[in-house]
Amino acid sequence: MPLIKLDQVGKALILTSVLSLSIPSIVQALGNGFYQRFGENDVYQRTDYEVCWIQNLEQLKQRGGNYPKVQQLPEGIDPLQERKYLGACPWKEGVYSFFVQDPSPQALNDVYYLYTMGGKLFSCQIITDEQLQKHGYYRKSIIVVNRVDDRVDILAGRTQLGICED
Repeated sequence: MPLIKLDQVGKALILTSVLSLSIPSIVQALGNGFYQRFGENDVYQRTDYEVCWIQNLEQLKQRGGNYPKVQQLPEGIDPLQERKYLGACPWKEGVYSFFVQDPSPQALNDVYYLYTMGGKLFSCQIITDEQLQKHGYYRKSIIVVNRVDDRVDILAGRTQLGICED
């Protein structure tokens, strides 16, 4: 059985020793959690069968992570190995926007309702306050996502259905 030792240094977990391990056995020893490749900033979440890319700090927190929980992997170890790679992690259910909404009564822009139905992920665009309220939300409950780079996508992994029904 491989022996991996992780020590906390400041706020980060650091791989401090690997005894008699090959790269495949290290990958097999990786459990569910949050990982970074050696020398990279991107964070990935591994589950039993899948891996996805964490889009930003807000999503990391939303998925139960934080930087002290992110494990830095040694060079040559890839968190994507032996799992299906989904690309960007889907956001949790709710109402999201990339932009802070103007509190005036004008139409909403770039606001999306994300939901699950029958185990599948869907999204639709909200363009009126009535649609927002129909789904149990108000303007102040819109989650504004910081677009830290062009890869951030609040609709990732979801079937887009156009404009939400009234």
